[in-house]
Amino acid sequence: MRLEGMSGLRYSSDDPDDSDVDLKSRVARIIAKGGRELVLPIGAKTARNIDRYIRVPAAHPRAADPWLWLGKRRRLTASGIYQMVKDRGDAIGLPDLHPLQLRHTCPHDWLASGGSEGDLMRHAGWKSRAMLTRYAASAADERARDAHRRLSPGDRF
Repeated sequence: MRLEGMSGLRYSSDDPDDSDVDLKSRVARIIAKGGRELVLPIGAKTARNIDRYIRVPAAHPRAADPWLWLGKRRRLTASGIYQMVKDRGDAIGLPDLHPLQLRHTCPHDWLASGGSEGDLMRHAGWKSRAMLTRYAASAADERARDAHRRLSPGDRF
């Protein structure tokens, strides 16, 4: 999910219609680039962590605001989420971590784990295979070598 979509997530425990995150169904509804609405699956760990997170802001001065991601004084914007990821990376010894790395790593991990290109494109909201090529290219050689190790015809003689 792009930073803009993530920063625009709303959450309401009172009214599901005012919430972009459904923890029971494990989906998040975002507004994607170009104004398209996407409903994206979220993993069990992510849902559990969001559930823990939403319990903390009850005492936040802006807790009544509809936004899921709250900073110290207001909602986190895309640049605020960027900075949070950067700070977390610094804290764990990854000083150059930034959200776009995660956007490139996710397709690689998906494909390396055996996920289909079609499902990846659907979840990422990509209409063009060019986006798949762009985001998965950084580790395409590694995946090709791994596939060769598993499937090498010469090793079956």
